[in-house]
Amino acid sequence: MGIGLKVLSDRLPESSAVAPTPPAKVAPVYPAVLTGRPSVELGDFILSTMPDKEKRSSREDGWAWVWQSEAQHIAWSAELGPSANATERVGVMRIHVLDEIATELRETNQELGWDITLSASGNPKFGVEKIEFSPHDCFGIWNGACTFETLPSLAKVGITAHLQCIQRSVSGENATYLIHRDDKEDRLLSWEVTGGSGGYSQNWWVEPYSVEALSADCGEQDNSPLPEDIEMSSSNQPDIERYQAMANEALKALSARAAETKGKHCTVRLVMDRWGASLPVIDVSRAGNDVPLCDDVLKVLEKEQWPESLSQTATVFEVTVGT
Repeated sequence: MGIGLKVLSDRLPESSAVAPTPPAKVAPVYPAVLTGRPSVELGDFILSTMPDKEKRSSREDGWAWVWQSEAQHIAWSAELGPSANATERVGVMRIHVLDEIATELRETNQELGWDITLSASGNPKFGVEKIEFSPHDCFGIWNGACTFETLPSLAKVGITAHLQCIQRSVSGENATYLIHRDDKEDRLLSWEVTGGSGGYSQNWWVEPYSVEALSADCGEQDNSPLPEDIEMSSSNQPDIERYQAMANEALKALSARAAETKGKHCTVRLVMDRWGASLPVIDVSRAGNDVPLCDDVLKVLEKEQWPESLSQTATVFEVTVGT
């Protein structure tokens, strides 16, 4: 496809190799091309997407197309090329999550491989912008374990995850985290869970940390006040005052602690669905926010039982802890 080896190697060096381990449950694997290949823990795989700090390149915004090209747990397609507005490299791989595997009922109940896609929306010479992965076509009654608890798997390999935004509803969840380990470059990890009565599916992606990536995954990220048209058309002042009072009361202890540490603050914007807690969107990705403090703020706010809106419309409000 005209992508030369010189261009491919002109990017960040590959992170340290993934340490493969067999899943606890042994079963035939689909697709068959994965037969005999090792399986890796989800946390180990995500760790491999985080470049080593001491191997920084002049370009720190992506990965080389040869990333994990020799990985034994991945079977890469022989084809490289454009798809829609992106250039992609695709494959399938074996992943387990704390000894749990995705399955699909075929002739027997088989382990299900995961799809992996490396993609770039711009000029391919600048390398990979996003790594996306999910269990292969996993959804419905013939599949098992299509969704997984990601954070415990990250903790197992020493990755801390700082929530940037989250949106939950009866049909699933969208979340974006800033993932960190002291010896690695920070990355954004997002996932989307979708489904309903027929089952749920989950899709993950990793990107370099940037304002643009956060904007795409979390919506508007800035320090501007709420636009008047949002306050007028989407919010109701009694609702704002009620939600604000609830948040302030819940965060009282944190506010006192933050007051003792000058210079640190966390401002969050919450968009409450008309039914209250059924669809909260918590955005903490503001410039100047103290990440550990925001972690604590979110833990408090997520425990609140937000009531329905009095006006049956969406309500937008902000809460700041610290100075």
